[in-house]
Amino acid sequence: MPAGRTDGPRRLVPARTCAAAPPGRIGSPAGTLRRLVPARAFCAALGLGPLTRRVAEHRLLIAAIALAVAAIAVTPLLDSWALLAAAICLRGAAQGLNLPLMMSIAARAVGPGLQGRAAALRITFNRLGGALVPVAMGAVAEFAGVEAAFYTVGAAGLAAIGLLAVWTARAPAFRAR
Repeated sequence: MPAGRTDGPRRLVPARTCAAAPPGRIGSPAGTLRRLVPARAFCAALGLGPLTRRVAEHRLLIAAIALAVAAIAVTPLLDSWALLAAAICLRGAAQGLNLPLMMSIAARAVGPGLQGRAAALRITFNRLGGALVPVAMGAVAEFAGVEAAFYTVGAAGLAAIGLLAVWTARAPAFRAR
């Protein structure tokens, strides 16, 4: 099966939209999409202060991770370059929130002598996820198709985030915040 194909008649968005960029775009459409994530993450991080004054950090972190997972999971549904760009911007905004939130929550949760270890643990788990999620998507894609892989892994990620949200809502340590 060629890269970028689903089992059905539709192609995955990157394969079908990157070849047909909006008129007047300079550079490759894929490169433009790739540059949207850090640009949007930067803008979102600038707004983190006002957001954390209104919403508890742990709740904002859970929402940001859920938004990032959902933005990736809906990829096969998006049939235009503009919709894919919007989803990528949402993912970038979520990433711009979740990195500083994870770092600040971890730094406050441990003593000064353990902050380096907390940061290393966060990086380790992010890299572990970065290694395991593509393997899981590949396994699902092998048996159910590429499109199903996006939906299945996205649903599993959202279910895990949902369980975390329920746990934090019930945990006494998070109620006061």
